[in-house]
Amino acid sequence: QLDFSRCRSVWVPSEGIWSPPFEHVKAAVRKIVENPYFLLADDMGGSKSASAIISAQFLHDAGIIDRVIVVTPASIRRPVWFDPDIGQLREQVFEDKNNVVSEYHGTIKQWQYGPTDKPPLRWIVTNYELLRGKRHLEKILDYCGPKTLLVLDESNAVRTWSSAQTQACMMLRWRANKRGKPVPGVPRCGRILELNGTPVAESPRDM
Repeated sequence: QLDFSRCRSVWVPSEGIWSPPFEHVKAAVRKIVENPYFLLADDMGGSKSASAIISAQFLHDAGIIDRVIVVTPASIRRPVWFDPDIGQLREQVFEDKNNVVSEYHGTIKQWQYGPTDKPPLRWIVTNYELLRGKRHLEKILDYCGPKTLLVLDESNAVRTWSSAQTQACMMLRWRANKRGKPVPGVPRCGRILELNGTPVAESPRDM
């Protein structure tokens, strides 16, 4: 049973108000928790980020995950995800949950929220562009495991098979063979969540 009373209110841009999680957010959270591999494709402004954050905390409660790796375009890495004052993570952490959030972008910055005497849910927030570099990718790979939830935000950034950032995300998702190539079907991260709203160019290929 998921206790949504622990959730903070979500910002509704169209209404200019704060509101408890809508029913469609609760439905999304239930589906994310139930399915190890999931695409959440609500329209822009549909609280996809909030759904992901709430789900991760419930999964941590259940002992299913202990870490979340969020990969996002550079332009929204800090303002949407990491910002310790106004970012989505800061707005959606549970009061009774120990969340430790790290931003990896060359250097590592970190903030923590919640009771420090409880087991931490660790977050790593980074961006697609950075992971094109082998050195940066290898550093993140060290934190991938069966109890890691991989979140690909604006996942239309992963669409051209031969691109460096697509290959980087494949390496986060799948273990590599002796030649260093990802092997689909052999998971590196135990769970994956893709977030993708309205296609940028209104093309199905963006999904």
